[in-house]
Amino acid sequence: MTLDGIPTPSQYAISHGAKVTKVSAHWADSRIREILLNEVYIGNMVQGRMKKINYKSKKNIRLPKDEWKVVENTHEPIIDKNTFLKAREMIEVRKQTRVKTHDYLLKGLVYCHECGRKVGCSSRKLASRKFLLF
Repeated sequence: MTLDGIPTPSQYAISHGAKVTKVSAHWADSRIREILLNEVYIGNMVQGRMKKINYKSKKNIRLPKDEWKVVENTHEPIIDKNTFLKAREMIEVRKQTRVKTHDYLLKGLVYCHECGRKVGCSSRKLASRKFLLF
């Protein structure tokens, strides 16, 4: 739990009887960002974010935001809309200031055949003190 007594998602799941393989005592940045961008917290119902590739398959693809189905004011909001929009704006501004440090030959040309997203490049320091690009 945090100093405010708020359990992390894995701690909450365990307290409600779920079997969790990895328990974290800290909130992950990605989870907080996901919560701050989720319109459910301002009283909207959002559906249609994902679509199955095929009825036989378990694989899903993420749909663009303009194809989502949003119904406003379906339930009591947890936070007010102005605070939500301010947080979203701060996240979007930060996203634009990030600098990509790796430039590679096939940048922008290689896409995943399953989800359609661009394939990126990142570095990882190996034990031999060399960097691996993939």
